Amino acid sequence: LGNNPDQIYFQGGSVRTDFRMINFGIPYFISGLTTVQNSATLTIEPGVELRFNPAATNPRLIIGESGTGTSGGLIARGTASQPIIFTSDAADPEPGDWANIVFRSNVTDDSIIAHAVIEYGGYPSQGNIYISGSSPAIQNCMVRFIADSGIHLYDSNSEISCTEIQHNITGIHTALSNPVITNNNLSGNVNYGLYNNSAASVVDARHNWWGDPSGPAGVGSGSGDAVSNYVVYDPWLTQKSACILEPAMAVEPTAVDFGPVGIGDVSGIQVVSISNQGPGGLMIDGLDVAADSDFFLADRSCLRRFLAAGDFCDVWLAFAPNNIGDRAASLVISSNDPAASEVVVDLTGQGQLVTDFDYDLDVDGRDLATLAADPDLILLSVFAGSFGRRY
Repeated sequence: LGNNPDQIYFQGGSVRTDFRMINFGIPYFISGLTTVQNSATLTIEPGVELRFNPAATNPRLIIGESGTGTSGGLIARGTASQPIIFTSDAADPEPGDWANIVFRSNVTDDSIIAHAVIEYGGYPSQGNIYISGSSPAIQNCMVRFIADSGIHLYDSNSEISCTEIQHNITGIHTALSNPVITNNNLSGNVNYGLYNNSAASVVDARHNWWGDPSGPAGVGSGSGDAVSNYVVYDPWLTQKSACILEPAMAVEPTAVDFGPVGIGDVSGIQVVSISNQGPGGLMIDGLDVAADSDFFLADRSCLRRFLAAGDFCDVWLAFAPNNIGDRAASLVISSNDPAASEVVVDLTGQGQLVTDFDYDLDVDGRDLATLAADPDLILLSVFAGSFGRRY
């Protein structure tokens, strides 16, 4: 620990013997293309975070080989309180920062991704999870902010269930596949919640939530995410899936006043606490204070933090005024809480000209405390050198 940043460097290449990613409490930095083959299985423990290098040529994880190649397996089974996180290593992540997780045709039958967050990836025409010729299970996951399809299936019978699929270009893309797609939430996807481009394989996607009680748009008549031809979607869920638990972000306090602070000084730390009062996992996606503000984050450890039910995280804030008078800004906290995705905390303080003067001194009948509050006063600079402070 104490490195900048604290990470475990995972050298890309070929995993040819069984390997276990242990949860040491700090992220794994995935340097580049990693392939699991030669009948090896990669097991990822609950709570492990994998951060893919956005500067790599091909930042992806490939499980197994195609055709006559060797097999590989992935057991990525998190828990509700300790999900596995596949994400970007960028300080300010964007969709498409890394490529994807690829399951080739030679994948072990027990391969699974469960209780995981997959975000900020996406490879053109493959999406963030690309399954070709195999059928690993995707269960109780969150797939979001993808620069293509969240999940792309080709010749696959995968089960996709109890998964939140949102804010992608397309939620699920299928071709020549007969998957089981049920009890998922598909919402906020730009083009389609589910797109099937193959008339030869009609996809059964009954009992899903499409973002609106009226059902899917597209070939459907509702107002939710669009659905394409060759999909059976009726009946749909008229409310969110019962097997997907939602978080509830609480922030306390929602207003912080730092009081008077001298120009050039830094205030004491003020704390804003974020807690998860819902049963589902809370992802803190953003902590934003205007860059030109006199207020700043003294610690960013809550950013991109996962909070299980009942967990909390403290945000440390400070105030360093550059000008005299009342100052104000806002801390905007964003998350995956569907009921309150953003919470605004009002920040206020007063910048004061600080003096080390003996306030018993008078100038023209006014004491120096009164003079220091006068922003138009220039005479103070005459006295500054005598009292060991420069203005």
